[in-house]
Amino acid sequence: MNIKVNLTDDIPTHRTGGEYGVLMLEIFIDDRLPLRDQQENVIHSIVENTNLLMPHDGVDYLTMLIMDGLDQLQ
Repeated sequence: MNIKVNLTDDIPTHRTGGEYGVLMLEIFIDDRLPLRDQQENVIHSIVENTNLLMPHDGVDYLTMLIMDGLDQLQ
């Protein structure tokens, strides 16, 4: 993970307590994969990288649940 700290006096401390962070996640997907696999990989990457303490089988399970929910929209 890349971390960059910026010092500034342009933060509305009354709303943020003096800090705020922006999570940056850059995902690289093989464009030769079928669209469904691309979508599943994007979801998996987001879940995995925003829940760093979640066991990998939990990431896989949550990814599967989200994909199942999205499939029901079709």
